[in-house]
Amino acid sequence: MKQKMKIARIYYNWWGNANIENRLWVLLNPDGEVEDYHRRKTLVAQAKRNGWKYRVERWHKKQRGKMTILEKNY
Repeated sequence: MKQKMKIARIYYNWWGNANIENRLWVLLNPDGEVEDYHRRKTLVAQAKRNGWKYRVERWHKKQRGKMTILEKNY
């Protein structure tokens, strides 16, 4: 049986008015715990430092349920 890959998710929900560089993103670690709310670059660095496989997701405001993967390391 193939085991599901555990990855960290860094995502930004569509709500909020901040400039994209200043938005607070969410880091959900591979075990499902919320690690941090911070800027995207900081969370990517944290995932790399912990040795996690990660992906950065952008959820679209006007197209409910649509998500784009902006970056991943696997």
